[in-house]
Amino acid sequence: MPTFGSLVKSNWTCLVENLTTTSNIQGCEEQAGVLMKKLHYFVGNESWQKIVSNLSIEQKETLERITENVQVEQNDSKTGNGVLRSSAKPQSGGERRLRYGIIPSVVCALIAEENDANQRIAGLEKMKQVVDQITTEEISRLVPHLHSYLLMLSNVLEDLNFKVVVLALDIVRATAHHLKQHMEAHIQQFVNLVAKHFGNQKSVIKQIIMMTFMELFQNINPKTVGGCLRVYLENKNSRVREEVINIYTASLMTISPSKFNLQPLVNILVPMFHDPKKRVRLAAFEQLSVLAYLLNGKTEIIMKAVRDFEQDQKIRGLVEAVTARIRRQLLPRIRYDGLIEYSTPPMMDSFDLAESEMSLPSNADLSWIVSNGGVEPDPFERTMSPLSLAGNLASIRRNRMIQQGEKPVMGTTQQPAQQPQRPHLNGIEKSHEAVEIGSELNQKMMITRMKSDDSFVRRQGSG
Repeated sequence: MPTFGSLVKSNWTCLVENLTTTSNIQGCEEQAGVLMKKLHYFVGNESWQKIVSNLSIEQKETLERITENVQVEQNDSKTGNGVLRSSAKPQSGGERRLRYGIIPSVVCALIAEENDANQRIAGLEKMKQVVDQITTEEISRLVPHLHSYLLMLSNVLEDLNFKVVVLALDIVRATAHHLKQHMEAHIQQFVNLVAKHFGNQKSVIKQIIMMTFMELFQNINPKTVGGCLRVYLENKNSRVREEVINIYTASLMTISPSKFNLQPLVNILVPMFHDPKKRVRLAAFEQLSVLAYLLNGKTEIIMKAVRDFEQDQKIRGLVEAVTARIRRQLLPRIRYDGLIEYSTPPMMDSFDLAESEMSLPSNADLSWIVSNGGVEPDPFERTMSPLSLAGNLASIRRNRMIQQGEKPVMGTTQQPAQQPQRPHLNGIEKSHEAVEIGSELNQKMMITRMKSDDSFVRRQGSG
C-alpha cells in the first residue's frame, strides 16, 4: 500500500493537465477548482510550482480562473492525518464564478464585448454597483488580483465610446476611494492607467480625474503620488502638462503642506515657467502663488531656483516675473466641481491690459506669460489669439514693404476720392500685382479661419 510520502512524490502532472483543459471540465469547473486547490496543499508549494510550470498559457489561465474563488481549510496535512475541506460557498446561476474575487464572470463577459458598446456599458454599470458596495471581506479578495483588475480597466479605457470611458474612469475613482492604502503597491500602474485621458477637454472626464488624484493624495503618501506624476510634465502634449500642473496645485491646496517636501516641488515647477505654451506657463504661475503662500514668506527657496534656472538657460526677466507674481498675493481657488479656477483667467493675450500697463514691473508676470521672456512663439500655437497672429503677420508684411522702399498700408485700405490714372503695366508688373492681391486674399482667408478656430477653442475651454 502506498505511503503518504510516496503519494506526495507521485507524478500528478497528467491529472492537472486534464483538469485545466476547458473542454474536459465543462459543467464541473467548481469541482475541478476545489480538487486543484486541495492537490496544491497536498503536494506542497514547491512540487505544485513545478507542475504548473509545465502547463500551457491557456491551461495556466484556466487554473487561475477555476481556483481564484476557492478557499481550503488545512488541518495538520503534513502528518497525513489532516482533513482538507473546501470553503467555497455554493452559488447559483451565472454568478457562481467570480473574476478578481468580486466581479461575476457574466459581468466580465459583458465588459469584454469590444464590438457592442451597449453590452459593455451594461457590464460597467453592474461592475460599478459591485465596487460601490464593496465590503472589507471583498477588498481582501480583490487585492491579490489588483494587477489583472487594473489591466482589464486599462483595456476598457482604450474604448472610443464616451460613456464607456466615463463609466470606466468612475470605477477607477471608486476603486481608489475604497481600497485606500492598498493602492500604494500598484500606484505607478494606477497613475499610468488614468493618464490615458490626461489632456481630455471634456469637463466630466477632467472632474473624475481630479477627484481620483485627490483620493490618492489623501490615502497614499503624497510624495509617492507626486513622483509618479512627474514624468507627465515632460509629455509632448501641452494639455497634458497643463492638467498635471493643475493636479499638483489642487493637491497643495487640499492636503496638509507638512505631508509634502516643497523643495523638490519648486525644482519641478521652475522649468515650467519657460514652457513654450502659454497655457502651461499660466498654470505654472498659478501654482507658484500657492507654493509662495505655503512657504509663509520664506520665498528664497523659490528665488534661488529661479536665478539658477535663469542663469542656466541664459534668459532674462524671469526673476522679475516671479517676484511680481509673489507680490500679487492672489491665489487660485478650487471650484465646486473640483477643478482649478485661476486668479488670472486667460481672457486675452494681454489680459485686457494696455501695452503701457503690461510693461510695468508690477505686471512682469503677465508679460512673461504672454511673451515667455521674449522667446519667439510658435506662430501656430493654438493658445494665441487670431488677432495677435494677424498683427504679427501684418507687422512682417509692413517691414518687408519698407525694406522694398514701399509705403506700408496701415489698417483697412481706403479708396481715395479720385485715383490717379495708373501707368500701363508690363507682364512682370502685372504678375507681381496679381501675386500681391492673391497674398492679401490668402491672408484674409487665414485670419477668418483662425478666428473660427479660436472661437471653437474658447467654447471648449469654457466647457
